[in-house]
Amino acid sequence: RRHRKRHKRMYKDIGKQMDFYFGDANLAKSKFLSQEIAEKGPWLDMETFLRFNKLADMLRMTFEGRLEVDDLWTALSAVPSEIWVIGESDTGVKQIKRQR
Repeated sequence: RRHRKRHKRMYKDIGKQMDFYFGDANLAKSKFLSQEIAEKGPWLDMETFLRFNKLADMLRMTFEGRLEVDDLWTALSAVPSEIWVIGESDTGVKQIKRQR
């Protein structure tokens, strides 16, 4: 039980980090994310976010050292957000986009 609660808390923290990345304040400053959205459209591959150091560290702590798209998908599937939404492309690529 304690293990499950810890995972839920970590999933929530990962979701909040994604809220930050897609938030107005960060997008106004982040050349990288703004450029990715401009070049690739609103849907970004989740793999892109595995390169973000803070998020990568959070994922490794939550998933016993692993850093995989499926783990990010698991965490984000467990938390609601009004800022971003996740989905899969026609080819099965796990993606995320800003909702508003």
